[in-house]
Amino acid sequence: MKALSVILFVILSFSAVTQSLPRGGHLGIRMANMDNGIVVQEVTSGGTGASMDVRPGDVILEISGIEVSGTNEIEYWMNQFQVGKPVVLKVIRDGEELILVGDIQAKPTEQASGVDIEYGVLKIDEGLLRTITYYPQKVSNPPAILYIQDFWCNSIDYYADDYPTVKKIAQQAAKSGYAIMRVEKPGSGDSKSKTPCWEMGFKKETIIYQEAIASLIKNKKINGERISLLAHGYGGNYVSAILKKHGNVRAGIYGFYNQVDQSFQRMRSDQYWKEGRKSFNKKSWSGIASRLFVMEEGIIVQKKARIDQKKLMNYIGKKNTRTESFPSINSFFVEVGSKENYASLINKNQFNADYINDNYNPDPIDRFIKWLSEN
Repeated sequence: MKALSVILFVILSFSAVTQSLPRGGHLGIRMANMDNGIVVQEVTSGGTGASMDVRPGDVILEISGIEVSGTNEIEYWMNQFQVGKPVVLKVIRDGEELILVGDIQAKPTEQASGVDIEYGVLKIDEGLLRTITYYPQKVSNPPAILYIQDFWCNSIDYYADDYPTVKKIAQQAAKSGYAIMRVEKPGSGDSKSKTPCWEMGFKKETIIYQEAIASLIKNKKINGERISLLAHGYGGNYVSAILKKHGNVRAGIYGFYNQVDQSFQRMRSDQYWKEGRKSFNKKSWSGIASRLFVMEEGIIVQKKARIDQKKLMNYIGKKNTRTESFPSINSFFVEVGSKENYASLINKNQFNADYINDNYNPDPIDRFIKWLSEN
């Protein structure tokens, strides 16, 4: 094991940030927030973690002397440290505390067949955010979709994975003739921001998505008069404010909910949840029903989510909007058949990359895009 001799190079000065964003560093590991801490699930061959001898099952306590309590914090700090410089992990392995050292490596970029991928920048008041846009090949000025993720602050830059549903959705949309853009949240992925996502309020994050829509409208590569949203889970709560600000924008929502279990509330600030709850009312959703395509889950584990989806339908009025129901669970585009089968897959640790690859359901996106083309 290398001797512990580390200097932290933290890039926190925004005066030095230009209109471009360099690729941040990455550990090259897949992690999960578990009851016993941040647990390593997989280590990518040839990545930073592999060079440090990080192993599946390791529980991460600190990164270069900084205590961390969630995967989003590790991602945030890895993007602040300079590529090529040392990084230190304090982990617990088999009950023993270890110090692991390695040099930070830059992240690769996403790759996908049949589409063109562009890494760009969205400038906001507090810094710069990474954008990732999939373009259809051989299509001039295509319509565009802004994808809005759930409340999580984790990166949605899937450079190391081919199976995440977000990436599959992007490929499917682009191959159907639509450009589709994702925006990394503040402090997530390559993004540089004075306020990280987990400290940011709901209203301020809503403004970010409104600015993302404005950037798409100005983008000369796409048709600025045909812009839409596709929002997942808690991300659906941003939709009403965006549609009221941009009168020509339409939106699809899947897996909507507003109430969050207490175990998830620590992921964001109290202000975020308070503002998010306040935004969910009949007045905020009035007058936009004709521009909504709501996809309801046929099988929902969380009781609160069932209540919220019924409230949403009541606010917008089922007769005034297009709704579809799909028998899926957890990830809207992965078919599991039933709640019992889902529980069985989880217990047997079979709801994994192979299962998602084999059971991805393109039907919801096909119906959403058909609705967009007809309206």
